[in-house]
Amino acid sequence: MVFGCFLAWETRLVSIPALNDSKYIGMSVYNVVIMCIIGAPISYILSDEQDASYLIISAFIIFCTTGTLCLVFVPKIIELRRNPQGTIEKRMVRATLKPPKRTDSDSDVSDMQEQIKKAENDRQIFIRRLHEREQMLQVLIEQLGDDALGDVEGHPARRPSKPRSIERLRIEGKAAVGSAEEKVD
Repeated sequence: MVFGCFLAWETRLVSIPALNDSKYIGMSVYNVVIMCIIGAPISYILSDEQDASYLIISAFIIFCTTGTLCLVFVPKIIELRRNPQGTIEKRMVRATLKPPKRTDSDSDVSDMQEQIKKAENDRQIFIRRLHEREQMLQVLIEQLGDDALGDVEGHPARRPSKPRSIERLRIEGKAAVGSAEEKVD
């Protein structure tokens, strides 16, 4: 019985339904243990009555073996009636004793990897856009000429090192447009 319990415990995580009988084997072992616990004292008490003792011991033995066989084989017969071809539908077949990996952790890892790839792609796109805008800024600064660039920073070849506030750029932009219109007149 101990060896049967050991085998049932070791095969409890097998994911092939035809091999995973550990629950039914455990119930069979429980059935045998209960019958032995009940049958032994009754047999001892009825030791003087040979016919009654024989009848009760025989009934316990028949009940134990029949119950064990039913617990092990009836679920397989029911499964065979449900699925006569014996194919496994929507089940992962693994012939190992290791527990199957949780799909939650797998999906979390794959989701995290997808997010990392997306973030890296977005970063590359933003870097490309930044370089394009910097090149466009350089072209616009060259079109404005040395006077406009000198007004911006004081040095004709340098871009502004500090970002300006939006309000300051709007004010300076209006003043630059106004002074450009005065020069044209």
